[in-house]
Amino acid sequence: MPGLLKTLVFKLQQMPNECRWACADDALLKSIAKGQPVQRGSNGRRLSGLTRAASRVGLEWQLLWLVGFVELVGLLRRQRNGAGLARRESAALPARFFIGFGAGSEEQLFSRYCAGHGGPVARLDQTNPASFAQFGRVGLVQGLHSLAFACSAARRAIAALPAELVPWRNDFLVHIGIGIAHFAYMRAWCCLLRNNKALQLQELAFAAADTNAFAAAAMKLPIAYLQHGLIFHLVLPDFARIEALTKDEADYFKRALPQAAISFSRQYPVLPVSQLKGPVLLASIYFEEAYLQLVLPLLQWARDNGIPVVVRPHPREKPGFWSTLKDQYGLTIESPADGFPETIARLRPRLVVSWFSTVLADSLQQGVIPVSVCADDDPAVAAMVYPLFKRCLRWSHDAVLIDRLMKDDELYSTVLARLSASPGEQCQ
Repeated sequence: MPGLLKTLVFKLQQMPNECRWACADDALLKSIAKGQPVQRGSNGRRLSGLTRAASRVGLEWQLLWLVGFVELVGLLRRQRNGAGLARRESAALPARFFIGFGAGSEEQLFSRYCAGHGGPVARLDQTNPASFAQFGRVGLVQGLHSLAFACSAARRAIAALPAELVPWRNDFLVHIGIGIAHFAYMRAWCCLLRNNKALQLQELAFAAADTNAFAAAAMKLPIAYLQHGLIFHLVLPDFARIEALTKDEADYFKRALPQAAISFSRQYPVLPVSQLKGPVLLASIYFEEAYLQLVLPLLQWARDNGIPVVVRPHPREKPGFWSTLKDQYGLTIESPADGFPETIARLRPRLVVSWFSTVLADSLQQGVIPVSVCADDDPAVAAMVYPLFKRCLRWSHDAVLIDRLMKDDELYSTVLARLSASPGEQCQ
């Protein structure tokens, strides 16, 4: 799967940026690589049936234009209905915009971005058109012009599909139908920015490399990607600058976008091994309960050995799962206001345990050994750019070694150095 996914993504990355968004369906590409049908929601399944029917009579593009038009009108209306946001005067326009979508780490991401750049930064929510309208309201004519551009670019993308992806033509049409109005709206709004002579725009910083970022890149605006979590192999817009989380992912970005300026957004002081006397820190994820239960054997080991475990729930998950296990395994459940790196510095854990979370990479950078409970064939791990199983220990493959690490600082330092080494150094 990883090799096929990388090959498909690389081929699509060669498309012109204005066309690339139409094929940048991460879920579909992962499903193709796994040999499985893509899972859509009810709207996606309904649209799939409509595009199949329309394609039989050669009307699929008319259908997608109509779908885009209806959704675009809804976005234009939502510009007027948003939370009482006041429209800004030209003199108050900032030079930088941070565009998020509500990710769990977004507060820290925004704060770090503001701290790294002088002057005011406007914070926008790409799920709420009203947040954009305070800096420029897209009109119907502008929106329709952008929708026509999006349709034309999408048609060129479908016509240029690599041969091995042609059997999934209808699935790509569904992806286009889902995103075309958002591409059109964002492109039209970016056109307003570009034409505003009072605005000395320096950068649009995106927390997601998705349709909105492609639209901004299509307008040749200076855009940046602030990576907020470990990524899968994905098709990227033409970012001018990327703040990567790990060296492994930075190398991937350099290959995909050789003209982009790549930097690291997270660098933490390494904690001395002698100070890592705290508990096992378990960072939960937002997933179904059956998947969370993969951690139960490790919790049993910790209880049998009298090792305290502190659980940090994911901000979006329901607390019920951990509450039912609290007494059985003697868990401490935290809801801290500080970020994860600050939590590590405060608790000084001996191990950080999770599934495939970004915190595993963060803990390794801070000098704390990460442990994953994912299975060998976990599809999420297989699709990742970050070589998770080379950067962490695994339960239960390394259970004996993990047990020794709880007491042996010298062994701990040796294992930590091995997990942190570059791929070439790991093979030596």
